[in-house]
This record gives sequence, structure tokens and C-alpha cells, in this order.
Amino acid sequence: MFRKNEKHHQTQLFDFRDTLGPNYATFQKTLGYRFYQYVFCNIDEEQFRPLYSEHKSAPNSPINMMVAALLWQHHNNWTFEQLENHILYDLSTRKAIGSDTRLGSMPFTIRTLYGFKEKMASYEAQKGENLFAKLFDRLTQKQVKSLQVNTGIQRCDTVQLQSNIRQYSRIEFLVEILHRLHRILSHTDKATFEELFKPYIGESSTNYTYRLRSCSLSESFSAIGVVYTQLHTALCDSYGENAQFKLFARVYKEHFRLEAQLDPHTQTTTLHTHLIAAQDLPSNILQSPDDLEATYRHKKGEAFRGSVLFASETCHPDNAVQLITAVSVSANNIDDSKLYQAQLAELHARTPDLVEHHFDGGFGSPENDKLAEALNITLVQTAIRGPKKKQDCIEITISNQNDTQPTAEDQTQTNQNDTQPTAEDQTQTNQNDTQPTAEDQTQTNQNDTQPTAEDQTQTNQSIIKYIVKCANGQEVTVTNQDNKKTINAIFNLKKCEGCPFADDCPTKPNRNETKDTATFRFTQQEALKQKRHKNLQKIPPERKHLRAGVEPLMKAFHAGEKRTGKLRVRGQFQTAFYGIAMAIAINFKRIHAFIFLKPAIMHSFFALKRQFYAFFSIFNYKKAIIVSFNSIYCNIT
Repeated sequence: MFRKNEKHHQTQLFDFRDTLGPNYATFQKTLGYRFYQYVFCNIDEEQFRPLYSEHKSAPNSPINMMVAALLWQHHNNWTFEQLENHILYDLSTRKAIGSDTRLGSMPFTIRTLYGFKEKMASYEAQKGENLFAKLFDRLTQKQVKSLQVNTGIQRCDTVQLQSNIRQYSRIEFLVEILHRLHRILSHTDKATFEELFKPYIGESSTNYTYRLRSCSLSESFSAIGVVYTQLHTALCDSYGENAQFKLFARVYKEHFRLEAQLDPHTQTTTLHTHLIAAQDLPSNILQSPDDLEATYRHKKGEAFRGSVLFASETCHPDNAVQLITAVSVSANNIDDSKLYQAQLAELHARTPDLVEHHFDGGFGSPENDKLAEALNITLVQTAIRGPKKKQDCIEITISNQNDTQPTAEDQTQTNQNDTQPTAEDQTQTNQNDTQPTAEDQTQTNQNDTQPTAEDQTQTNQSIIKYIVKCANGQEVTVTNQDNKKTINAIFNLKKCEGCPFADDCPTKPNRNETKDTATFRFTQQEALKQKRHKNLQKIPPERKHLRAGVEPLMKAFHAGEKRTGKLRVRGQFQTAFYGIAMAIAINFKRIHAFIFLKPAIMHSFFALKRQFYAFFSIFNYKKAIIVSFNSIYCNIT
């Protein structure tokens, strides 16, 4: 049964103030106290009500405490054992999760935390909704509003997160699956198929692989393929619904295929099991029996087995603090452009004032160009994907004459002009509000005519004008009225005489000497792509390198990894939980540094500057020292 926890609002007989005495003022500056203020007190327990029964039953453990404990654990990169010890004996941790001062007591057990996470995983599997993601959205919206963070300019990137799984060789993996299948068989079936399992279950999969010689590897694959086929055929009916057998069947279909071969002498057809070549295996095959959702990705010379995390953060130069606005986890074999396409609409709904988004070359695609055009978002790409063609050196520029997308400057100007109406304005407005008369209403009704079919057809035909300019300066205007796929820009061939770019011009294959025309063909997708590539040149210099600032954020998501470069968890839900918790923790760290740490640093800096200024004022080096301090100040800010 769901029950809210509001005990932290009640004054206790012996609270932190009484326990710490004169040290309470210092305690209020600790991270645990600030976490209680800015995170714990903003956790909405109602979001987690669907996890519990509506009937009268045993009440739940305090939800806000459990959520805060999980967030605090990720903030400090603790194991569950370390978290438990800190809850028992650390006053700062007890304050962070809204507990009392009774050291040695636990408001919940670690097993309860496990159960709470399992409930969220089951709810997401059934309803398709991540409750922890909703918590992140709510906290972020509050933080953006309270700190007046401008979300008009943002940047994004992806980072690979490796699952906590063992890396098997192929033969070792196939033997390990046989080990796990053997465990679920009944005693009767184990005796029936003893001869098939005997070469593989007498020792571990690692030891079996260790004894193999490279020359016998091909024979071993053939033999184990026959065993897989016989077991799959014999056990499919009796164990078809078993989860472990489904795992075995999946591996069998991913690694082997049956081929029918005709014997020319007997004219009979027999089925033979063949191992699928390694280069023909897809990236979404099972990587480990312990993580059914991990996928494979080879990127920049490295192999990754796990998931990929997408994150977007604000980067407006006017912001005093930048916050993460979106985070999601997907299979790592999905292209970055498709990940971005799935996130852009949600990101715009979450931050409607987004007008400029910075990313690298992997996120651009025609589909994203169209979506951004519809949402009035300017895409700024800092690198171009793929090889550069020779003819691209002689470029014909395409610009949309109807392009009216708002810029970041327009958004800033709009925010500055958003003022509340005064009492005089309201009075004037009320005086001008007159009710329509009967004659006015009649005249209005007469003028209201339904649009005809011709009007509707004309409305649907979007008229787009493009200005196409070649490298030699010749310019033509093209109108695409019927939304055609291919648009033709026809240049005057006479004006091309003496052009130094004639031999490398993109119009060279489409020249008509008889009509004196040179035609350049392009599509709307190519026009949007060129616009995306040119956006970086149009923005002010101080915003051209904003995307590079997202790299420290991507590095921060590796903070919870082990020394092996893998997370402590496996599975997509656990990885997504880790990513969201880390995003909340990173935002809290930034807010804490902005509100509490930076003023202290600035105060110490200026005090030190005054002392040095007074000490060196008698020397001629005063100017050089002041310049050095100013440069240090710029780096800090």
C-alpha cells in the first residue's frame, strides 16, 4: 500500500541541531545537507504510486528516502555495502536521505532497495514508462526555472557504456550455453543425453577452451553444431517455454544454419549443420548469457559490448551554470543520427525555447534536417561525415529565400521583451474591449465562407524559393511549387565563358550547348544538408566551439566504471538507471558549485589579488602581475 513519507518535516526531540551543537552551522555547508535541500525535498513520491497496491496492505518503505539513497550512492560512486555503512554511521549521508540522527539504525534494508529497483523494472516492461526518467524531468524543470537557465542553445553527444559481462571466445561461449542448458534438465533427460553433454560439462568452459589446439578448432565447431541441432530438436517441445532453453534456441539460430544436401547416389536429402562465418554475424547477437540486451559496436578501433548513452545539456554563453536537459540509453549498434531523431522531438517538447543545437558529424541526416526544419531548430554541425568528393571543392551554394527560423539572438531578445502588463495597460485594454453588435455579428457570419477544394489544393502546395549561386558569382532563383523531389537550377552558359572553374563545375554533365544552359540538379534534402553545414559559419565566433564543451560531460558518465572500463551493472534498465542517476548527480554538483563554492573562490581570489597589488605596488612589475591575475580570473569564470 502506498504511503507518503513526511516525517522529515516534523521537528524531533533530538535533531541534527541538538546533536551537533555549535558545529551545526558548518554542517549546513556540507554536500549532504545541500543534497537534502535541492534534491530530496523535490522528490515527488506520487510518481511512484503505481508500483504499489491500492488495497489495504503493509505500507511501503519511505520512497523519497530510497530514491535519495540511490542517487546519493551514484553521486559518491559507492557500492551497496558502502552505502549501507554510510547510512548507519555518517550524519551527512543520513541528512542527505532525510533520515534522523539515530546512528546505527536503517530506515530500510538493502534488500528493500533491490526490490524497489525490480518493481521499477517490471513496471517499465509492462507499461513502457521509466519512472526514474520522469523524476529526472521534473527535477530538471524545477532547476532550470529556479536558476533561470536559458535552454535556447544546447549541445549533445553519445558515450559508450560497457556492460559488466565476461568477454567470451566463440567456442567458449557455445560451451557455456550448453552448461546452463544442462542445469535445467530433469534427471531423466540428463541421463538420456549424457553422451552428448559428456565432452563439455566435465569441466568449465574456460578449461575446455584452454585444452583445444588451433588445428582442431574447426572440428570442435562442427561437433558442437551437431550437438546443438540434436538437443534443439529433442527438447523443443518439452522445454520450449523455459527461459534458459529460449536462450539456448536463440544462440543456436544466431550461430548455426541447417542446409539440405542431396546425395547423388541414394537420391536422399540430409540436413547438415553449418557454422555461420564470424564476419556474417550481426551486431545484435547475444553477447553474454548474463545480459540479453547488450549489443556489439566497433568504433574508433575499439570494441564495445553494452549500451550507448545520449545526453544533451545547455550551453548558452549567458548562463551562469549549464544543466543536463535530456538523457537516454539505447542499444549501442544504433547509429547516432537515428538516436538523435528519436530524441529531438521529446527534447523540444521538454525545452520549447530550443532554437540552436550543436553536435558532431555523426548526428546529421536528411530525416533530422526535416524534423529540425519543422521545429524551427538550427542544427550546428562541427564536422562533416564521410569522404569528401572532388567536385565538392567547387561548390554551388543553395539558400532558402523563405527561411525564417528564429536565431538564438531572437530568443534572447524575446525573453528580454517579455514584460508583464501594467495596471494602466490593463485598464486601456479593458476600455477597448467592446462587445460586437448584432450588425457586426451578421456581417461576420456573411464573410465566413468555407474554403473550396481548389483553395485547399493551393494551400497544400508549399511554394519554396531557392537562391542558387555558383562559385563564379552567377545567381539564379528557383521555385519549387509542387514539392518536387528534384529541383533544376538553370544557369546561362554564355556567362560561364572564361570561368576558371568550368572543368570541375557540378553542372558539367548537364550542359546544353544548343540552348546555352547549364543545369544544376538538387533535392530538398541536399539543400537542408548544405544549410546544416553552413550554419557553423553564420553564428558568432564565440559560439562556434560550444560543442567541444560536451566532452567533459561524456567523461563524467564514466565515473561509475570499474578499473576494467565496465559498469558495475548489466542490462539496459540498470544501465539506463545508472545514466539517469548520474545525470541528476552531475546537475546537483554543478548547482552546488555555482551557488556555494564559486562565491567563496571568487572572494579568496580578490582578497589575494588585493594583497599582491599592495605588496608589488612599489615595483615596476605591477602591470604585468595584474594582467596575470586577470587572466587567471577569466579562466576561473
